Amino acid sequence: MGNNDMKGVITGNGISLEQAAAADHAFRSLEILDCIFKGLDIGINAVWAYDGVFLRNKFVVPDAANGEAITLAANTEGCMVDDNRAMNGGDAAMTRNPYRDLSGAPAGAGNHWGQNFAGAAVAALPVCA
Repeated sequence: MGNNDMKGVITGNGISLEQAAAADHAFRSLEILDCIFKGLDIGINAVWAYDGVFLRNKFVVPDAANGEAITLAANTEGCMVDDNRAMNGGDAAMTRNPYRDLSGAPAGAGNHWGQNFAGAAVAALPVCA
């Protein structure tokens, strides 16, 4: 074992589900389970996803914008998002919602949102803007 002094931030997305602009090329039934995301702009950015499962993931986010943990774009449908935990790396309460769903209004109309966490508190439903 050595001393790991490598530090930095990866800018961009941890997992970006982007595909050709056609529903028949979208990611289908993809599961992202039990992952840890740190130092990213967005942990999971699902642009084209259908019937995906995003379960028990952990995120350390800067708490500067909505959707830094999970963002589901307008082209997502039927995805299940449950038991994820986002934290801001400090002990202050989070001021932004780390979850965002652009699939329709009300928030999350095209997807299925369970109980997710922002810091130590249960997060509100995702923002839709």
